[in-house]
Amino acid sequence: MSADGEIKARLTSVQAGNTNGSFGVMIRESLSPNSKYAFMGLSQDLNFRWQRRSSSGGSTSTTISSTATPPNTWVRVVRSGNTLTGYLSTDGVNWTQVNSRSVTMAANVYVGFAVASGSTSSLNTAVFANESVVP
Repeated sequence: MSADGEIKARLTSVQAGNTNGSFGVMIRESLSPNSKYAFMGLSQDLNFRWQRRSSSGGSTSTTISSTATPPNTWVRVVRSGNTLTGYLSTDGVNWTQVNSRSVTMAANVYVGFAVASGSTSSLNTAVFANESVVP
């Protein structure tokens, strides 16, 4: 994605194979494991989770919000200039802002789905629907 835009999706189901799991949408500067990024999704215990890394190789900051109930779980990350904002919704129409932070990234960024288990010996899975990327 170039410049401003957003990614959003509905999580219809999640399957956690590990207690460090996460499922959601992400905007990131590069495909490097230590890239700057913003993530909005669910934790393994079905709490909404906003995460960001504002410097390459830096630490990750996390904000936990209310509990989700898939399939009525929508997540969204919006990029406006250097501001990245995470939103949650139960209907895909009415959105609640979870957090917003300034993260300076290159003009061209990667957007997509993120599913992680936090373990090399177990897998997490998620089903996404109603996906949308708006440049």
